[in-house]
Parts: sequence; structure tokens; C-alpha cells
Amino acid sequence: MKNKLTNYSYAIFISFFLFVIAFALKSGDKYYILDSILFIIFMTLFYFYFEKMNLDNFTFAFLGIVMAMHGMGRFGFFNYDVYRFWIFPWDTLTHFFASFAITIALFKVLQDSRISYSWKVFIVMMASVGIATVGEFSEFFGAIKSPTGRGLFGIEAGPSPIPWFSEDYWDTMKDLVINAAGSLVGFGWHHIFRKRKV
Repeated sequence: MKNKLTNYSYAIFISFFLFVIAFALKSGDKYYILDSILFIIFMTLFYFYFEKMNLDNFTFAFLGIVMAMHGMGRFGFFNYDVYRFWIFPWDTLTHFFASFAITIALFKVLQDSRISYSWKVFIVMMASVGIATVGEFSEFFGAIKSPTGRGLFGIEAGPSPIPWFSEDYWDTMKDLVINAAGSLVGFGWHHIFRKRKV
């Protein structure tokens, strides 16, 4: 059930995405505007369908955080030379935690379903990887159509370590692997805490 923490989280994330849009407009470009509009829509849907989706404050906030992590790209956080955390670039962390958050959210949605646990796992994993694939193909399409684009329909990748792979192809394949890893860890997280509840 929603409470004050849910309301505060929603207000903070919406404010951040509006700030990104305002910053982009003031800067005279359109980078991350579409992304931010979509994130506002997603967060609003998650907020109003909070109970129907069986969300809790942790999952709701986590979904907002991973969208905000993507939004930080507007301020250069996908710069491979600057924003590294340990050995992981910001892009790697964003994709990993995005799939992690999507996976645990999908398990929440199917929480009260009568289908077997095995089918729940199959549906969630396929859906999580599918959502990530749609996102990556959107980036790849944007990179082909608009090489200088940024945000959802652009690409901000480091150089490919494999000479015969283009930067955009390498980035897409790498991110899909990272997304899959995030989904697997999300499943592990859910499975462990499910067992503890039993």
C-alpha cells in the first residue's frame, strides 16, 4: 500500500526528470527529453497502479533509481573515462541494475498469480530479457539513423575492443549480456527472499 514514502519518492523522481527536460531545453538540444517524458509516464503508471502491481516502496524506488541512472547520462555520466565505479562503467551499472529492477518488479506483478512457480520464472525471465532487447534495439536503430544522437535513440559507447565490431554493435551485444546477468541476479534475489518467507 502506498504511504508517505511512496509519495515523496514519486515527487523526487518526477522533479528530477522535469529538471532533465528543462536542462536540455535550456542547453538548446533535445538530448534525453524523450527519455525523461517516458520515465515520467512509467513512474506515474507505477504510482497509480502501485497496489494492483503488488509493488512495495523498495521496488518502486529501485525502478525510479535505474531510470534516474539513465537520465544522469544527460550530465555526462556515460563518459567512460570519468564515471567509473571500481572496474564498472556507468553504462554497465545502469543496464545491470535496470534488468535487476525489472525482474523483481515482474515477480511482484505475478505474486498472486495461480500459475506454477516454474512458469512464473519462465515468464519473468523471458519478459525481462525481452524488455531489455527492445531497449537495446532502439539504441542500435538510433545509432544507425542518427550517429550523433544521445539518449534513448542514440548511443554513447566506448570504443570496441574487437577491431571488426563497430562501436554501436559492440555496445548493443555487451549491454544485452549485462542485462541478462542483471535478470539472473534479480531471479536469485527473488528466489532467496521467497524461500525465507516460506
